[in-house]
Amino acid sequence: MFHSLVFQDSLIPGKVIKTREYTFTKKEKAIFDVEVIKKYPVGVLAELKHGKKTIKDVVGIASRFARLKDLKDIHDFANTYGLLGVKEMPAAFGEPPVYGITWFEPLEIWTYHIHVVRHLLAVFTALYKRAKGGDSEIEGRLIETREEDKFIPYKGYWRDDKVITVSWPGGHFPVIEFLPPHVPEEEEAVLAFLANIISVNLEGGIFLGIGQIKKALTKTGFEVLERRTTPYLLAAIYYDLWRLITENKKMIFCAYRNCRLPIEKSGRSKYCNAACRQAEYRERKKGS
Repeated sequence: MFHSLVFQDSLIPGKVIKTREYTFTKKEKAIFDVEVIKKYPVGVLAELKHGKKTIKDVVGIASRFARLKDLKDIHDFANTYGLLGVKEMPAAFGEPPVYGITWFEPLEIWTYHIHVVRHLLAVFTALYKRAKGGDSEIEGRLIETREEDKFIPYKGYWRDDKVITVSWPGGHFPVIEFLPPHVPEEEEAVLAFLANIISVNLEGGIFLGIGQIKKALTKTGFEVLERRTTPYLLAAIYYDLWRLITENKKMIFCAYRNCRLPIEKSGRSKYCNAACRQAEYRERKKGS
């Protein structure tokens, strides 16, 4: 059963700025370390004058985040939902985010996580397409599975054996290992790949507490309902991605040939947005 997520606090809207061209206000100069901010050419800055926003529903936010394609898209998204709540880039690819309250985030943090979320959605969409009888290449293009010789623990001692490793394409960031004699089917390897990366990116971002205690037909006479909360937007994005997988939501690739981003199927629409639909129409009309 999937549990909904609640924001602990309201979020401050953000805006994309080119730091060396942007004119900081007196209030911003008093609050922010402007010299540190200017070390990064472009980033997302908290919009102080607009006050805080309350975000009540983040269902579908992972798909919206993955569709961000340019600075205007990022600006509009940040203005609606706020900053990600990530203090710095991970020390190495695949390490968990450094969550925390932020006032400025370099653009590289946004593009890094857009890439990760987009890739994970593409993997799940390809798996969904294949389950429905479609032809969808996963191995090699979206994940890489290979056999490696490794020393592994066995009955109190170490032995040299074959280990199946699942990683990002190109062998980057080994995600999970399957020890002999278990040989996973491709679908199992894909789901393990998704689950592990999402769990890593949720580390330190989701908090579990008591939502409600009510009388029930249990041994104690009561039932404890859990409550999951976060003050970080990025944690909500990865948690929504987990919702898509656990609820087996219908996923498709945008029908526009120059886009093909993964999207959650909604109604009869086949496109990311109106821009992709219009672009496809123009190209089809030109070719006819």
